[in-house]
Amino acid sequence: MLRAKFQTCHSKLYHLTESSLLTSCRKEKEELEKFVRGATQKAKLQENIHRVTDICFRKCIITNISAPKLDRNEEPCLQNCVDRFLDTSGLIISQLEHIRTTK
Repeated sequence: MLRAKFQTCHSKLYHLTESSLLTSCRKEKEELEKFVRGATQKAKLQENIHRVTDICFRKCIITNISAPKLDRNEEPCLQNCVDRFLDTSGLIISQLEHIRTTK
């Protein structure tokens, strides 16, 4: 993807004036940076999901897995674990936003 953007920008070199080339390449650079930011955010979200899944699984699934379904204690434990994670994450985000706006 990065190479394709560069090649597109580079191939326009022969058909553009210097100022229009700079404008064109700048726009493509901004698009590329936006794409990279989005991909980075997506990767961080996936990492957090995997981390929470691992933490909650280790906390709640303490017996050997022998059935295709969760037992009566595991399901509420997992739900509570995920809910507490979401509550805590929301609280941390709101506190950080509050700190940022008061400075």
